[in-house]
Amino acid sequence: MKYLTVKQAAEKLKLNEGHIRRLCASGDLLGAARKGKSWQIPVSAHPDLRGALAPAVKDDPEELLKVPLPKRQQATERLGLLKQMEKYIGGYLNHGGNRTDAIACFADMQGCSVRSLTRWSKRYREQGILGLVDARGGRTDDDSISPEAWDIFKDMWLDQRRLSVPTCYKNLVYLNHSQQQNWQLPSERNMYRLIHERIPMPAQVLHREGMEAYNAKCAPYIITDREAIEPGSVWIGDHHQCNCWVRNQGRWIRPWLTAWEDMRSRALVGYCVTASPNQSTIMLAFRKGCQDYGPPESVKIDNGKDYDSQMWTGTTKKQRQKKRGKVLDDQQCQAIIGLYAMMNIDVSFSIPYHPQSKAIERFFDSFDRQLIKSFDTYCGKGTHAKPDTLNDYLKTDKAIAAADDLESFAAKVDRYLKVYNSQPHSANKGQTPASVMSTRQSRRVIADGTMDLLLQVWSGELTIGKNGVKFEGNWYGQFNPELLRRQGQKVRVSYDPDDITEVRVFTKDFEFITTATQHELEQYGKVHQSSLREAMKQKRKAAKDMKSYRKTTRIANMRLSDLTIEAAEHAAQLTEQDQQQRTPQPPTIKPVQTPLDNAVTDVKRKEQQQQLRKAVGADTVSAIDLDLDSLTQPVSSSENSFSFNLSALEPNEEPTIRLFENGQ
Repeated sequence: MKYLTVKQAAEKLKLNEGHIRRLCASGDLLGAARKGKSWQIPVSAHPDLRGALAPAVKDDPEELLKVPLPKRQQATERLGLLKQMEKYIGGYLNHGGNRTDAIACFADMQGCSVRSLTRWSKRYREQGILGLVDARGGRTDDDSISPEAWDIFKDMWLDQRRLSVPTCYKNLVYLNHSQQQNWQLPSERNMYRLIHERIPMPAQVLHREGMEAYNAKCAPYIITDREAIEPGSVWIGDHHQCNCWVRNQGRWIRPWLTAWEDMRSRALVGYCVTASPNQSTIMLAFRKGCQDYGPPESVKIDNGKDYDSQMWTGTTKKQRQKKRGKVLDDQQCQAIIGLYAMMNIDVSFSIPYHPQSKAIERFFDSFDRQLIKSFDTYCGKGTHAKPDTLNDYLKTDKAIAAADDLESFAAKVDRYLKVYNSQPHSANKGQTPASVMSTRQSRRVIADGTMDLLLQVWSGELTIGKNGVKFEGNWYGQFNPELLRRQGQKVRVSYDPDDITEVRVFTKDFEFITTATQHELEQYGKVHQSSLREAMKQKRKAAKDMKSYRKTTRIANMRLSDLTIEAAEHAAQLTEQDQQQRTPQPPTIKPVQTPLDNAVTDVKRKEQQQQLRKAVGADTVSAIDLDLDSLTQPVSSSENSFSFNLSALEPNEEPTIRLFENGQ
C-alpha cells in the first residue's frame, strides 16, 4: 500500500494541511496513522487519492461483481466497522490516549478481536475493499462467465416456457462450441448461484410465471388504514374449498366454507359449510352475521357469479356491462334493485386474481394451517403438497368409518371459529377480534320482521303462467286464486333456503301478493284416483273463481246489436265534433279589384231574363222589366205586393198580373 504525506494529500484533495491533519485525527481519512509528529495517509483513505494506486490495487467493479453477494455484503459491513474505528481512534487520541489502547477499547465495545480489526485494516490499506472479502471457501476461475454468454443464458432461462438450468446451460455450451465464441463459462452447478445473485426474485417470477403470479407474489399494493374503519361497518365475503375430504351421501367430497369477515376486527361474523357453494349459502352466512352483529354499511365481494348474482346486485354482470356509462332514471333504478340496495349497503368488487385485495384470504390460510391440516384426510393445497399415502387410505374401510360427514365437519368448524374470534390476532396488535368488535360506536338495525323478508333467496322477474310460477325448476301456486287472476304479470319470488316447499310472491315493485306452495308432481302414467279427484276439484274451483268476474244479469235485457250500432254512431259524432273543433281558422281574406267587378250584376240579370223567356216559350216576347231579385225577398205586411205563377201558364198564354192591397 502506498502512503502519502499530509502535504501530498492536501495537494490532491485541494485542502490546506491543517484541515488534512484534523481529518486524520477525527478518523475521516480511514487508515491514516501517526508517525512521530506527522501522519501517514494511505491512498485508499479517499477516492481522490487513488490515482497513485498501482493497477493491481485499485477497486475493480468487475472483480467485485465476481464476489458472491453474501461476501460482498460482509466486506461492506467490515468497511463500515473500520470507518467507525478510525473515528473512535481520532477522538481517543485527542484526549491523550494512544492508538493501541483505542483499538482495544473499540474491539471490546464491538465484541470482536483486536487481531481481526488490525488484519482488516492492513488488508484494506493494501488491497482496498477486495482485501476485506472473506477468502475462505475460495473462488475459482469456474465462477466467472463472459457478459455476452450470461445475457444469452439469462434470456433463455427468463421465459414462461420455464426451461431448466441444465437445458439452458447445454444450449449455451453448444453455441459457444458451434459459433467458436470462446466464452468463459462456469460450471453448471455455479449457474444456480449466478441466478440467485444476479437476477432479482421479482424478475424471476414475472418472466417465468407471468404477470398474474407477479401481482400475487411481488407487486406492491395499496395499504389501507384499517384502524380508521369502524368495527362491523365493512364486511368481506368469499368462498373457500377446504383441503380435506369428508363423506357426504356415500361419497368423498371436499367441503366448502362460505364466510363473511369484518375488515376492521378480523372477526368471522357469518359462515356456512356446504357441499357446493352458491348464492343460497351466501345468504345463510350473511343472515347469521346480520342476526348477531346487524347489517354492515359496505361489503367487499369477489367477482364470482355467486356474490355477483342478480339476486344481490339486481342485475346480471352482462346487463351491468351494457348499462355501463349510461344514466338510469328512478324507475330503471327501482327495476334493477338487489338485496344490497334494499339494505342500503355499498358494494365494491375485489381485483380479479389479486389475493391482497381480499384480507379474508389470509384467514383461509390460517384456517388451513390451524385446523384442516389436523384431519387424517388432509389433501394439501395442491398435488405437490398431497400426502403420498392419501389415495390408498381413502379406499380403506377404516378411513370410511372414521371420516367426518358434512354435519360433524360443520360442527368442528363452528367450534374452531368461536375460538378463533376469541384469540389474539396479529392484525389487531394482540387484541382478539371479539374485543375489537365490542368497541364499535354504532350498530345498524332493520325493523323486526323485515330482516326475515329481506334475507331470503330472491328471483329475478318471473311471469305467472297457467300453473303458477316456475322457479328453480319447480312450480308454485298451481291453483292459487291470487296467481290465477294475475296470469301474464311479472312478479318476484323469495324463499327460505332451509325450506323450499313454499315461496312468497311479490309484484316486481315488491308488493306482497301471496304465499304459494310447491306443486307435487305425479308420476307419469300412474296418477292415483284420489290425486286426480283433488286436482279436478281444484281445477273446477279455479274455473268457478274466474267465472265470478262476470255477472250476466247486468246485460240480460240489453240488445247488444242495437247498443253496438248506437255506440258507433255516437263515437262518429264525437269524432266529427272533435274534427270540427280542430279545423284551423281560414286565412285572412285580401280582396283584389279587377275591371270586371261592376259587370257581374249586369251579366247575372241578363242570364236570368233569358232563362225566364225559355221557361214561358216566349223567346220573342218583350220581357217585363222587373227586379227579379226582389221576388226572392219576403213580403212585408205594411206595403202593397204582387205575385204571379209562371209555372201555371199554358203555351202562348200571356201572363196576368194581380195586385193586392194589404190583407186583400
